[in-house]
Amino acid sequence: MKKTLLSGALLIPIIVIVYLSALDFDDAKALEVSNSNLQAADFNISNFNGANYSLEVLQEKPLIINFWASWCEPCNNEAPLLVDLYEQYGENVEFYGINTTDGELKIKDAKGFTDKFNINFPVLLDIEGRVSKEYGVIALPTTYFIDQNGVIVDKILGEASKEIFEKRIKKLIKDP
Repeated sequence: MKKTLLSGALLIPIIVIVYLSALDFDDAKALEVSNSNLQAADFNISNFNGANYSLEVLQEKPLIINFWASWCEPCNNEAPLLVDLYEQYGENVEFYGINTTDGELKIKDAKGFTDKFNINFPVLLDIEGRVSKEYGVIALPTTYFIDQNGVIVDKILGEASKEIFEKRIKKLIKDP
């Protein structure tokens, strides 16, 4: 009985991931999910140089967190857009890219990814997967929009278009 329950519990996330990856949400291949009034989990993780980052940035401006991996094709497609959006909106919104890395080789891949796309916002390494788990990341890329009160106001599963991102960013900036 316990084996059946355990097998079922392990199978459910796999089915969800396969299902989400097979869906064609629209041209952007993104699923927009409203997460109003959920408090963002604080974290303390570092970038490639060992500098630590947390939600303290919210004291200054809202935050967009994008979870990604270098092997993820939609993440590769979305990276140039995030760089452009940061250049356009970075004065009003902070961006964190959190790599779901799990080893030294993967860190090298993540560094290659950031160099390839000239990523100009903080890239953090979730080496143990703790932050991804706390945020319930089940698909990549996943993007969270967090207001200055630390509340997750929006979430996007999958690769999103510029229009979808801009709509969310403008709402985040407008609603203090």
